[in-house]
Amino acid sequence: MVAEIINHAAKNPSTGIIMASRYIFEGFLERFETKNEGVEIRLSTGQFDPAPREAPILYIYAKHPENIAALATELNAILLEDDYVYVEEIAESEILIHSNLETPTIITAREITTRLENYEACDFEFLAYKNYALAMQYHEAQSKANEKIHVALQLSHNQMQRLAVKCNLHETGSTPHTLYAQQLLFLQRIVEALK
Repeated sequence: MVAEIINHAAKNPSTGIIMASRYIFEGFLERFETKNEGVEIRLSTGQFDPAPREAPILYIYAKHPENIAALATELNAILLEDDYVYVEEIAESEILIHSNLETPTIITAREITTRLENYEACDFEFLAYKNYALAMQYHEAQSKANEKIHVALQLSHNQMQRLAVKCNLHETGSTPHTLYAQQLLFLQRIVEALK
């Protein structure tokens, strides 16, 4: 979900000047690429609400960013963390990405543009892949559970047959007959619960 815009005073890490800043987005860093002497960053809320009230995708384009190699290293570290991030606009040419890294990732460039977008084809492809993977995991788990239940039913039926034979070897009302009958009844209840 796009973060509610919060204005507050913050010190600009580059200049040390106290100025108003605002949170503009929260979500996950999905990818980044260098192009046209800049870096394009794509973030997503990570939710797939079919009718989002706010745009779920944020693009940041930093034209001529400072120390592009260091920026790419930090963005890569955020990608590997795959954790929630907050994007804060410090100035027209400076953005912070707050993550689990020790310090925020600072993006300073000659020009920074941001744009909010709706879902794109790649998002729906990812969602379809995710749903398929989850369905396959569910199917595999269900198959394993069914197999275990089948084995438990077989073992229970075999034990019930043995108990029935033992029960019939003793007189009705005798202690062994009563114990075997109780065990047989208990196993019947287990079998019913497993069906």
